[in-house]
Amino acid sequence: MHIFAQKKITIESGCLVGWNVTLMDRDGHNIYDLNGTHINPNNDVYIGSNVWLCSYCSILKGSKVGENSIVGYGAIVSNDFKEGNIIVAGIPAKCVRSKVNWTI
Repeated sequence: MHIFAQKKITIESGCLVGWNVTLMDRDGHNIYDLNGTHINPNNDVYIGSNVWLCSYCSILKGSKVGENSIVGYGAIVSNDFKEGNIIVAGIPAKCVRSKVNWTI
C-alpha cells in the first residue's frame, strides 16, 4: 500500500487491502490561481470498517468509502461513497451495485 498523507487518512478495522493500493489526501503539488489563492487544498480520506480495497485502486483526497463496501480492481475513487454495502468500480469510480456484503 502506498500512503501519501499530509492531513488525515483513516482506515477502520477489518479492511482487506490488495497490492499496489494508493491512498492520497493531497495532490502532491500546490496549484494557485492567478491571484495567488491556493485552489487545491488537502482533504481527509475515510475508509470504513470491513472495506475491501482491491489491487491497483486509488483513493484520492476527500473520498469516503462506507463500511462493508468493495472498491474494484483499478478503480479511482475521488468522491464520497458514505453509503455502506456497495461496490464501486471504474474511472472515475461509481456505484455499480448496492446491498452487498463480502467475507474472506
